[in-house]
Order: sequence, then structure tokens, then C-alpha cells
Amino acid sequence: MLDSVFLTRGMSLCGQKAQERFIGIVLSIAGAIGFLVGAYEQSTWMMMLIVGAGVGVCILATGPPWKAWGEDDIQWVPRATVDKWLAEEYAKENPEAAEEDAAATPPAETASPKSDKSPKSGKRAGSPVLSKRK
Repeated sequence: MLDSVFLTRGMSLCGQKAQERFIGIVLSIAGAIGFLVGAYEQSTWMMMLIVGAGVGVCILATGPPWKAWGEDDIQWVPRATVDKWLAEEYAKENPEAAEEDAAATPPAETASPKSDKSPKSGKRAGSPVLSKRK
């Protein structure tokens, strides 16, 4: 039911730009009307109430990802493909370093590295104990 109202994949950049424009216009109008009414009524409370209503309209209109703002239809490149491209570019720019990296890569370790903390105290083994100053 909510899929018919809200965007499911994200908002497009054009939608974000339209939201920013909407917020700027609504807050400018609310600020101007609030200032004029507040000055006429000599009431800061009335001015803040009108500006607060403008902020509330902006939050309701732009907070949730409404379908009216436009869905993101960009096909993003998968992370594995980007990593492959970057490795290829790095190899083209630095052929010597790429060969050294490939040769120097150690095999994956199966065991976890040993901890140098003492199991009883939680302090590092061999570290000096600092005495309290008086």
C-alpha cells in the first residue's frame, strides 16, 4: 500500500533539486509573511508561529520520499565492477607497484592473531603499571 505513495529505490537528483527549491520558496514566503504580520501585530509569537507553520509544511512535503519528487532511475555500477576497474587503472599507472603488490600479497590467515592482553586484568602484558600520584 505504501509503495504506491512512497519511493522504493530512492529519489533522483532532479527531485532533490526540486525539493531544495520548494523549501527555499516556502520558507522565504513564510518568513516574509511572518515578519509582516508580526510587525503589524507587534507580536514575536505570531511571527514565530507563521514561520513554524512554514517549517512544518516543508517537513511534511519533503521529509518522506513522496513519489511526486521523482524516482532514481540511474543504474548504479556494482561495487565488484568498480573495484576491478580501479585495479586495472592502478596497474596501468603503476606497473611496477602492481607487480610487487601481486607478488607480496600473503596468503589469507586462517587463525586469528594472538592478543597481547593479559586475560585476567585486561591490561597489556608487559606494560608498566602507573602508580597513583598523591
